[in-house]
Amino acid sequence: MAYRNSKELIEAVFFFGRKGITKEMRYTEFEAVLDGVVGMTGLSSREVQAAYLKITPSLEVHSVVLFLIEFDDRGFADQDWNIPLRHLADTAGPGPDLGQGPIRLACRSQCSVSWYQRELWEPKIRDGLNHFQLIHEAVRRNKLGIITDDEPSKPMPAPAARAPADPPTISEQVDDVGDFEDLPVISDQVEPQALSGYSEADLKAELAKQAREYQEKLALLTRRQKQRIHGLEEQHKEEVEQVKRAMRNEAQTYRNRIQELEQQTNQSSVLGDKLQSSFRKLERDNLVLQEQFDTLKERHDELKAEHLAALHSQQSSTADEQDKVVALKEALTEKNFEIDEHKEELRKAEAQIQALTEQVAELEQSEDNNDDLMERLDGLDLVFVAYHPGAGHISMPSRQLADYLERPMAFAAQKCGVTLEQYKAWLVHYDSPECNECGVPVKRVDQPSDFESGTHNFCSRHRVVSGNVTAFRKSS
Repeated sequence: MAYRNSKELIEAVFFFGRKGITKEMRYTEFEAVLDGVVGMTGLSSREVQAAYLKITPSLEVHSVVLFLIEFDDRGFADQDWNIPLRHLADTAGPGPDLGQGPIRLACRSQCSVSWYQRELWEPKIRDGLNHFQLIHEAVRRNKLGIITDDEPSKPMPAPAARAPADPPTISEQVDDVGDFEDLPVISDQVEPQALSGYSEADLKAELAKQAREYQEKLALLTRRQKQRIHGLEEQHKEEVEQVKRAMRNEAQTYRNRIQELEQQTNQSSVLGDKLQSSFRKLERDNLVLQEQFDTLKERHDELKAEHLAALHSQQSSTADEQDKVVALKEALTEKNFEIDEHKEELRKAEAQIQALTEQVAELEQSEDNNDDLMERLDGLDLVFVAYHPGAGHISMPSRQLADYLERPMAFAAQKCGVTLEQYKAWLVHYDSPECNECGVPVKRVDQPSDFESGTHNFCSRHRVVSGNVTAFRKSS
């Protein structure tokens, strides 16, 4: 199929095999391959050497980029492949002369963008193959159907094969550019008719003059080439330094990341120890609550027995005695309420212990740290509720959970607006409203802030009046 004439450069892609070029296509077809529209079954599960070409309308090679590309087992191109072929071609350095001057060449040893070097390959002469000769001949055959100019240029001579099989060095590529066209040629053979009319001395002087001119031009060209080579070497050193700096920066980034992970691991370990400590403390508190519950139950049974005995022995008592019975009934009712409240507190404490047990188990099984756990709890908008006598139900966000687990009693005292010692004294009075001296029931103070130690926890007989003076009532 022929294409319409165009003065612009034509883009093409050639694929190489072991013995030469195996596939030729326009760049638009290659883009379809990259987009996964079509596959190339003949290149399945292979990394292929390919060449991106810019060709003139007169079938001359303008630019060459030698790149590598992988295909999967179905023949589709690697989806992560992304090499800026056009940019590399536009910024490429000089290459070999294929008949119309040096072409532009980007390969592994000559790449304008250093980090793409490993994605390129180096042309070699092996087993009688010359990659540039193959490219030149394939372009001339014009299997792509490129419409050429009306006056095609004269055929380009084939580049001479290089003797060594190693890739061309930078200095050799610079030598391929030319600059030797203006040098005079000294021939060791002189035609007889060219020597007529010249004496031997004149001839020697002329030859000496040409030799001097030749030496001067040769010395000038040598200096230019050395300057070019020095410039390319300096450019190469700068690119190497850039790569080294990038690698050092990347290594430092990895070291910083490792330190962050170590810190996160240490924080997770500290959180785990803290939660385990809190769990053990809750277990101890649970045992204390169980003991208090048992004590209250025994006290309840004793009060119940005392109440029944009082009912049987005081049926004919006075109104005062009946009031005492009523007071005992009320006290018994309050004790029953207290027992129910303590049962509820015990149930909630067991639920909290179970929840913390599950959290500890989850912590032992997770790559998550303390901050991640708190962030997840905050993200779930969880609110924890604890019950304490006097403070009632205390709601707290997840960020206050650690403080509460460390000192639950102090947390409750703060909510009640009293000190920890005042709260503990009130709690003893609240659990058992009786005289600390003789055990006679006294009126219970429901709020910790209203409780005065030494006054509300003693009966009128043993209550402290002022200072260290205590009022005593004579017994009848």
